[in-house]
Amino acid sequence: MSESWPPTGYTNPRPYEIDNKLIVGIALVLTLPVVVLTRSELVEGASEFSAMSIEFGNRLGLTEYPIAFLLGVLLALVIWLLASGSVIIALHEGVHYAVSALEGYNPRFEWRSHLGLKNPSIVIYAESITRRENILTLITPFVLLSILCVIVMWFTSGILAATAATMFCANTVPSCADIYHTVRIARMPNGTLFANFDDDGDLRSEFAIPNSDPV
Repeated sequence: MSESWPPTGYTNPRPYEIDNKLIVGIALVLTLPVVVLTRSELVEGASEFSAMSIEFGNRLGLTEYPIAFLLGVLLALVIWLLASGSVIIALHEGVHYAVSALEGYNPRFEWRSHLGLKNPSIVIYAESITRRENILTLITPFVLLSILCVIVMWFTSGILAATAATMFCANTVPSCADIYHTVRIARMPNGTLFANFDDDGDLRSEFAIPNSDPV
């Protein structure tokens, strides 16, 4: 806590605690509609990818070595999926960064452990962050990139549509934490402020509520 936090007229700060079970629940709820929405594009893209691989293998004579050819195709598929996922994750975190920077903060990129996994994240170490600023920073990548991926899926076909579908999956389901925080913060009282502190390498988040609703 600093001299300026919390501001005058606010309650003592409370720790911002996270319900990881609810975040996992949101991810599970998102999975089925995401699979339904992207299934046809993924199947079509996989079929086109297989046909292209066979044609490429026939031209180079690779199909004469079926095991090596199959391993090569699987490797190419894994590289494609990893590349698609890496690009959308980079874009997702980039949008987080851009929005918080436009709000006048100095965001920091960090690797943080969550649910036993190391995840890239953008953190704002600041005090008196408003609800609106928090919500915009949290939800914009989910909304913006999901819409862009869906547009590409609708207006393209084959591998390009499948790539957009893969990116849609990689952007939507892992946004479960952003959705959780957005809904929780939106339900807090008007005027609620937030603060993030670097506590010996660990992120410590607090919030304070106004003693009375602001005029």
